[in-house]
Amino acid sequence: MKKNNWLCILKPKKQKHPILSRFQLVPNIINKRNKNYYSLKPKTKLFTDITQFKTKDGILYLSLILDSFNRKVISFNFSKHSNSKLVYDTFDQIKTKSSNCLIHFDQGNIYRSIKFQKYLLNQNYILSMSHLAEPNDNAMIESFFGLMKSIIFQENPNLESLSFNLLKTKINDFIFYYNNNWIYQKLNYRNPNSYCQLTK
Repeated sequence: MKKNNWLCILKPKKQKHPILSRFQLVPNIINKRNKNYYSLKPKTKLFTDITQFKTKDGILYLSLILDSFNRKVISFNFSKHSNSKLVYDTFDQIKTKSSNCLIHFDQGNIYRSIKFQKYLLNQNYILSMSHLAEPNDNAMIESFFGLMKSIIFQENPNLESLSFNLLKTKINDFIFYYNNNWIYQKLNYRNPNSYCQLTK
């Protein structure tokens, strides 16, 4: 090529810029405390997660927060999209909580979002995150989802044929029934709401 004065024009190298991640992990505090899921006071240790159902209108996403003190569902929200708005709206329903309340979640993109974590820190939450692929770290809320789905599926074998709004109603009804009627041995054979009233 040099002999014939042929020159090869090379593309200029692109400058490498550091990639600023929008996501980060936080320590698993529940695991460090020997998986102590329970708390002695209301709204001091919370668990949150998102689950989904198929309906004839598409996917229904349910974001939910559970209080480990009495296993009560203290906040939940529905959406056709698993996005940050769904989660923010769920947390915005919590009007009162203890100072330095611990909130535990898994490694979903929404929960790993630095913006979302700052939102929680600004409200004085202590953050705790499950290890990767360790659903047992979030066992309390996973157990609730399993219970809820098994009962709803049992009562509605053709669940996927239900409309989005009808399934919302059924989930609302179940959560109301659960909070007011579901008996736990660990709660001295009381339901979540009555146990909370008993300890006031």
